[in-house]
Amino acid sequence: MRNAKRTFFHGLALAFLAGDWTPSALRARARQAVDDSPLWLPGLVKRVLRAFPDAPEDDGRTLISFLEQDQRLCRLLCIPVGHGMTIRKWFMPLATMQPVAGPPAHFAVEPFPTVDDLAQTLGLSPCRLAWFADIRGINGHAHDQALSHYRFRWAEKRTGGYRLFEAPKPHLKAIQRQVLRAVLAKVPPSPVAHGFVAHRSVRTFATPHVGAKVVVRMDLCDFFNSIGRARVVALFLRLGYSRAVALALAGLCTVAAPARILSAQPREQNNLDRRFALNQRLRGPHLPQGAPTSPALANLAAFRLDARLAGLASRFGARMTRYADDLAFSGGNDFDQALPYFLPRVGGVALEEGFVINFRKTRIMRRSERQHVCSIVVNETPNILRRDYDTLKATLWNCVKLGPALQNRHGHADFRRHLEGRIAWVSSIHKGRGDKLRALFERIEWAPASGG
Repeated sequence: MRNAKRTFFHGLALAFLAGDWTPSALRARARQAVDDSPLWLPGLVKRVLRAFPDAPEDDGRTLISFLEQDQRLCRLLCIPVGHGMTIRKWFMPLATMQPVAGPPAHFAVEPFPTVDDLAQTLGLSPCRLAWFADIRGINGHAHDQALSHYRFRWAEKRTGGYRLFEAPKPHLKAIQRQVLRAVLAKVPPSPVAHGFVAHRSVRTFATPHVGAKVVVRMDLCDFFNSIGRARVVALFLRLGYSRAVALALAGLCTVAAPARILSAQPREQNNLDRRFALNQRLRGPHLPQGAPTSPALANLAAFRLDARLAGLASRFGARMTRYADDLAFSGGNDFDQALPYFLPRVGGVALEEGFVINFRKTRIMRRSERQHVCSIVVNETPNILRRDYDTLKATLWNCVKLGPALQNRHGHADFRRHLEGRIAWVSSIHKGRGDKLRALFERIEWAPASGG
């Protein structure tokens, strides 16, 4: 019971500190943390604001101490679980009993004692830092594209529906790359994460599942968009930064889509619920799909998810890897027979960690059929899908016969580099097939000045 209380106090304090210090914002984040709308919450928020008119700037210990000494809250902790007294795991540090925030040197990240130090390191004035971090929330309400730090574009998915690409403009992108180098690149991801990780790739993601009796592929809904600013603030708090610095760093790495962009979303027939849910995520500050910091932050946000799912898979005699929003599990006969019990548990763990499994995309593939993850066949050896190979081979052959200009049907700015990239990807999976495609590519006659 004592450990459960400490977990509850730590998680609630992190939720309170992970954003604006206003009554409505504190209540909203606390509701996320406890995964409920408890009747005791408004009273607690009032008591916290009376004790702390301004957010405490330490690492959270002051607020945790206050919560531990709040007699009304302590009496409520005797209520059985299920009455708003359980904490959402994704607000918590990986080791829940460690201090809420440790020194930045623990991960060898760049220390920023104050917001001024952060601004100086990024080569900005404090006012410019506040502008790029969108402290006042102007970006989400901007009617003029010139006031926005991002360019937005709706793109149709191959599997149906639309996704919003949010590309930061050059100056903000340069700032985000500085944050990536100084902080995020120095925090190691989980061992099972293979997307956007140095020395790992889609091949290392697929290889552990080669030759398995059964392979299960699952998908996380709106992976980047589902990670909100409060969660990103909590991540920076765990790295040891003060609340003010964590808010500034999270502001640099998140964005709220303007209303004019959401209203321009292409309509999906017979899927209004999906459209509404996506807009709800995009309306609030979230990780943008297009920022250089988003992949690293998403991997850190999914650290507990990876650890718990890998442990769950191990209990069922299976292996697990993750590539961005793609989850892959594989095992033998025992795992195959346990799937009716295993799959719902995966969904439950994901919900506790702040993610949602898209069960419509779940695929169970046994050895008698083609087993593939991330477009890589894993039945016997890693290989690319036959249709992908044939399509690329046909494109190259047509480039040789008819010229590359007529084959650039999707309007790639540099068609030559696009083809080289696709060939390099095939070579990384199957060198023999890559060599055959490379030989065809070398026969293409390119226009002298255009590059395709």
